[in-house]
Amino acid sequence: MKSTNFAPAVLLSLFVSGAVFADQSKVIVSGVSIKGGASAMAVDVVSAGNASAVSLAITLPGATDKTVDLSSCTSKLPKGWQAVCTMKGDTVRVGAFAPLDTAPLAAGLASIGEIRVKGIVGTASMSEVEIADSKGVVLSNSSDFSVQ
Repeated sequence: MKSTNFAPAVLLSLFVSGAVFADQSKVIVSGVSIKGGASAMAVDVVSAGNASAVSLAITLPGATDKTVDLSSCTSKLPKGWQAVCTMKGDTVRVGAFAPLDTAPLAAGLASIGEIRVKGIVGTASMSEVEIADSKGVVLSNSSDFSVQ
């Protein structure tokens, strides 16, 4: 009877799927229309448990600092995290990090906060996504953006 070793095939399939060798962290921005013609966008991160920094830019055509509410932009970050949310032109920039004495985001889905917008003209988009570990090594540039 011929003996077959399945280990190489299993490792190859895991490598191709990215399950072993690639970090699965991702920024997710999802939005819905709310009353009064405004939109609310939730900013979340799917983390493997080692994400200590997150940055991204969201372009909102036609939006201004008077039509965008950033007061809750990073309000759901874990205690100890430091963050900034700014608006320049029609772009919102979000940056957040865990100081060295602060734990990274827990594995799974972590909420960063919410951005409320009124008066977008055109299609919103996300760019400049980076998720990094505590040493500054970029873990992922992956993102999902779904704003209706």
